[in-house]
Amino acid sequence: MFCAEKLVIQAQVKSGETIILKPGEKEPEGVLKGFVNESIFSFVKIEGAVDVKTEINRLEKRAAQLNKQLAGTKQKMSIPNYEQKVPENVRAKNQVSFDELTNECAEVEKQMLLLTKYL
Repeated sequence: MFCAEKLVIQAQVKSGETIILKPGEKEPEGVLKGFVNESIFSFVKIEGAVDVKTEINRLEKRAAQLNKQLAGTKQKMSIPNYEQKVPENVRAKNQVSFDELTNECAEVEKQMLLLTKYL
């Protein structure tokens, strides 16, 4: 799908090398997986290229932001009579937000765990 746009993507992310994986292809080893959206991820080579402690600190800050947003979304969704008081389109939007935040939190946690192997 993105293979035709490989050079554009490479220029936009300023990478020396860009590899487009096909769905179901094995993720590369020795890389940090970044969350872009539900279907797009980035992989950055970390061995010898990234300050692991700095990256862990960055991910910890991101996890704190995500957890704060997730708590706010949970609070919105847990008001008494939520189903009756909140219009369906708003409930659907809240659910999408909750799911996306939950997925991104899980990805950030995985990345922190992966990075500890390189300390």
